[in-house]
Amino acid sequence: MQKCCERALDAHTVEDAIFWHSEVINELSIEIYSMATMPWPDVRKQRAIADLTDLQNRHGAILHRLTGIVARNEQLIWQPTSVCRK
Repeated sequence: MQKCCERALDAHTVEDAIFWHSEVINELSIEIYSMATMPWPDVRKQRAIADLTDLQNRHGAILHRLTGIVARNEQLIWQPTSVCRK
């Protein structure tokens, strides 16, 4: 999942960002499923699943905005986030 997150952040096109955010969402689905099968106390497991689900929802919102931009054929000046990193 780390690789997918890095690629989503370093995407140089909207299409690349869409692909990698989709991959992050898929990887988070696997993590959520795996977490649900852990033999941990329910409170700990529920908290971990809630955190992963929140992260999945954030990537989903990003994906929704990006696909909307493409669908509406909006002009966008793309700036990969890696440019902003220190």
